[in-house]
Amino acid sequence: MLSEKDVLNVAKLARINLSEEEKEKMRKDLTLILDYIAKIRELDLKNVEPTFHTLEIKNKTREDRAREQNTSFSKKLISLAPQKENGYIKIRSVFKDR
Repeated sequence: MLSEKDVLNVAKLARINLSEEEKEKMRKDLTLILDYIAKIRELDLKNVEPTFHTLEIKNKTREDRAREQNTSFSKKLISLAPQKENGYIKIRSVFKDR
């Protein structure tokens, strides 16, 4: 069984405060989880392929291409922006100058 010190360390890493009842519950729950992981480690999985998804699903993609957005809606949105330049919304830089 995990010690209270181990539980407090995990709580500190997760940046959570635990009451006394929560500490004991967390100690029991984490111990059960680690015991389960130990049982899984006992399995011989050398010839088992990793499973990333249980269904054979492929991403649906489309060609990425620029399009002109001259609809009245987009023009209205741009007109509401506090700063504009050449038909685009102008924002301050999010990158620091190096």
